[in-house]
Amino acid sequence: MKVAVMGHQEVAESDLTLIAQALLPFLQDPDVDEFLFAAMEGASTLALAMAYDLVKDSRQKFTLVFPSTVETRPVWEPGSLPPWDAVPLAHKVVELGMPLQAKDGFKAHRKLGEYLVDQVADCGQLIAFWNGTTRSVTGRTVRYAQAKDVAWQHVPITGPEA
Repeated sequence: MKVAVMGHQEVAESDLTLIAQALLPFLQDPDVDEFLFAAMEGASTLALAMAYDLVKDSRQKFTLVFPSTVETRPVWEPGSLPPWDAVPLAHKVVELGMPLQAKDGFKAHRKLGEYLVDQVADCGQLIAFWNGTTRSVTGRTVRYAQAKDVAWQHVPITGPEA
């Protein structure tokens, strides 16, 4: 079984416990062979780091999927874990090779979500660390999973505290 992880870009300190609690049952499940993490700022990259720390010697494989390439360096929020810093934690890196550009509405991010869902469509599920914003990349990924009848779990996160 495969588990894909997609999440909101902004994560609050209080969300970290929720992320770890949601991951742990999957990390302990002997039927889960592989995790695919979206290489984007926020919950999904943090989830990879947490999974690695929780089960360093696991037989499960961690795949980090970039919408563009590892070398593409978009503007990054200080204090968050950049995906390229998470590369050493992954067993495998997938680069979709799409350009990251605002003029096409960041189509690469939508394609990343679709790729993750397609990878788990026959034998897995999506975990969405999501604040419920429907216009977000995570929201679009959830709708794509629903349209493809792919199992998914919503882990509500709040994002940054005010």
